[in-house]
Amino acid sequence: MKNFLAWGLPLMAAGLLLAAIPTTILPVCDIRDGMAPMRCHWTGRALSGYGCAIFVLGALLFLGRNAGFRLGVAAAALVVCISAALVPTHFIGTCRSPEMPCNTGTLPGALVVLSLAGLVCLLSIFVLKRRITEVRTSQ
Repeated sequence: MKNFLAWGLPLMAAGLLLAAIPTTILPVCDIRDGMAPMRCHWTGRALSGYGCAIFVLGALLFLGRNAGFRLGVAAAALVVCISAALVPTHFIGTCRSPEMPCNTGTLPGALVVLSLAGLVCLLSIFVLKRRITEVRTSQ
């Protein structure tokens, strides 16, 4: 592809997937009547928010026309992907029992989506950085 606008599409798809994983695709543990929400509930909420942010950054990457702007958006999306991966692993966490749905479904699913989105960000940064240097050297 000549202008690499398609790098935003996989990020938009990853954002939608990440927003849907903790609620519909691989839901976190249920909140029962009278129980306080568990950690995985708040992790699911945070992952949904990060998914929306990744979707918006993917849309900006898709719609941006300047290579420098897209490079900055791709770098920001990489930071968001890394911080989103830290939410279930270090910041908030999931349930303590390894058999709970949040540990068997939500956590691995979210980490796979975030890993793929981070890889797309890294590839986008590499290609855009190379394109910017090619344009500068040809002038």
